[in-house]
Parts: sequence; C-alpha cells; structure tokens
Amino acid sequence: MVGEGTAIINLAGFVGARVTDSVLTIFNGGEDSDGNPILLTHGYSATVLPGGFGIIMVGSLDNGVLDVKVPTLPVGSAVSEFTFDLPGKAGRDPDYSQARCSTGEWLANAVLTLGQFDANSGNYVNKSDIATPTNHQSCVGDAGKAVLLAPKVKGPKRAKEGRRRSYTVTVTNRGTATAKKLKVRASGKGAAGKASAGKLAPGASKRVKVKVKFTKRGVSKVKFKAGGKKIKSRKSAYSVKVK
Repeated sequence: MVGEGTAIINLAGFVGARVTDSVLTIFNGGEDSDGNPILLTHGYSATVLPGGFGIIMVGSLDNGVLDVKVPTLPVGSAVSEFTFDLPGKAGRDPDYSQARCSTGEWLANAVLTLGQFDANSGNYVNKSDIATPTNHQSCVGDAGKAVLLAPKVKGPKRAKEGRRRSYTVTVTNRGTATAKKLKVRASGKGAAGKASAGKLAPGASKRVKVKVKFTKRGVSKVKFKAGGKKIKSRKSAYSVKVK
C-alpha cells in the first residue's frame, strides 16, 4: 500500500446528485512493459448502490502524466473530483513518490475524458476532454542527496600476471540528486584500475568499463569502489585467479 485518496461521484451524471463518501486505497502495481510505474487503486462507496460498490482502477505514469482508467460506474454515474495522497497516512513507503520542488510552487491539473457508454458496441461514444483548473500549492523541498548502491561487477574470473582485464561495473544512483564526478576504482592483491563515470541522475544506472592490471599470482579479491563528490562510496568484492 502506497497511498490513499477520496473521490466524488455524480449519480447518473447529475451535478446535484453528489456522493462524497468514496474512499481510495492505492497499491504499488509494479511496472508495465515500458518500465513505467503502475498504480492499482481500489475505490469503494457505501452509498452509490445498496450494500456498497467497489471498483479497481489502473493507472500508469508516463513522462510525468498519470493516466488512470476508470471503469463503467453504475446508473450512468461519473467521477467528477478525486484526490491522491501519496503516501498519506496509509502509505507504507514514504519514499515511493518523489517530486522536485525547485521553484517552491507545485502546479498540478487533470484532464477528464468523459463519454457515454454504448451497450450495443461496448464502447464509449460522444467523448470529450475537460481540463481542470491548475492547482497552485506551495511546497518546501528537502535538499537532494545522491545515494549509490553497491556496484555490480561482471567480467573474467581468471587473469595472467602482468596483463590487464576489462570489467563492466554497473553504478546505480538511488538518491534524490545527481551524482557528480563519479569514479570507479579497483584495488586488491596485485590489482589496480580506475575509470571516470561523469554524472548520474537520480534513479539512473550506468555501466562503466574498468581495466584492471594484475601484477601478482594467486587469488586476488578485487574491491570495486564507486564514489564521487560529496557522495558516500560503495564497494563490492570480486575474486580473480591470477596465473
């Protein structure tokens, strides 16, 4: 569970017939085939129908636009207003939803696509888009911070004394700020290498090629360490047999 919300339903499409007891419970639905996050939202109202009525809505976030598909509601009703509160009081992960507040003002609006359900074709007809007014909300952002995960290493497990071998090191930034002046260093028993990785945006990963030279025979436990300007370094070990 990642959040909660509310909704207002207009029964049979009438403006004056407003149902305001709808409760939304929002869950993490994973990702779609394009890697966009999915929200699964369960909506429930105790008064829309006798005994209550619930629906499942699926939403996906693509390029900053949250597209929520609302299924057919009973007696020709429609959703006219809704709020999503992530994480709200119900959300279990306070870091699930993150946004930038670089100007001190959060701007948000929505476009509602309305239509009439045609029972013969099973499709919506006479569709129209209604844009809501832009909501201006003051916000105070926390200072961003780059946070690196332990690097993942792929490459040969064997090497020859005096020779170099190439390794692919994947560096991931799970923080809220861009990591700058990134470097990856390799060190261990008779092993040394380094490479520059430049910048890495929040939530992004980068593969870095590191050439390591081995100068001593035996098993070298090579430590690959990723770090940058004002960033806590993270490291992983990788064993290589040198002949």
